[in-house]
Amino acid sequence: MTGIGTAVLDGQPDPRIAFVFAATPSPRWLLSPQLPARGRVFLPVKTEPALLAAELFTTLATRAGLALPAAQAGALPTGAREIARVESAPLADVIEKMLDYSNNLTAELVGLATSRALTGQGLTLAASAERLTRWWREQLPATSFRGFVAANHSGLSATTRTTPRQLGAILRHGLAAPAALLPALLEAHDPDAGTGEPAVRAKSGTMHYADGLVGLLRAPDGQERGFVILLTDARQHGHYFGMVLIE
Repeated sequence: MTGIGTAVLDGQPDPRIAFVFAATPSPRWLLSPQLPARGRVFLPVKTEPALLAAELFTTLATRAGLALPAAQAGALPTGAREIARVESAPLADVIEKMLDYSNNLTAELVGLATSRALTGQGLTLAASAERLTRWWREQLPATSFRGFVAANHSGLSATTRTTPRQLGAILRHGLAAPAALLPALLEAHDPDAGTGEPAVRAKSGTMHYADGLVGLLRAPDGQERGFVILLTDARQHGHYFGMVLIE
């Protein structure tokens, strides 16, 4: 997950603890020194939100001097009632931070919330991605979505497939839609807006052997154009380079 790193815990922690979350200025997962030097450690940052919540709660309780059993995911008890609620920041602020920190977990949650708004029910990640793909097909009937595959909402999947033209159509729609969120976010991050100075406002995306860059380019004449660039490593994944410029 981009923006979150790992480090080794100091001392000898409880042998039941494989990792804890450290809410430092640069968020990190602290790994137990008892873990093997090689291999994989499952961090519940996307596929197990309940376990992630349990891990974070256990970490906070430990800091407050409360000893709790090892965290595990559970089901909501029958008859449970809400005793407190903390609302998230407005959507614009959430997405702004998501772009600033390239937070894939936030991207997944925003996508899940979007499909819930469309359907009125909670969906699995795969079903949610499929529903949003169908929504894009409905919004952009003039765009061919042949070969388009969204396995999730972050793009972190080897099965994800898209083309520069498809992403370009999505970008154009986001810029042109009434009361669109995207233009406001882009202007907020552009200190040269209205000055006529050249500027690029873009978001990168990287996977093993693959890179993408999507955003806006403002030329010296003040004209703005969208662009999409997708690349893959020719030696490792078969050569591919695609680019589209949006008027």
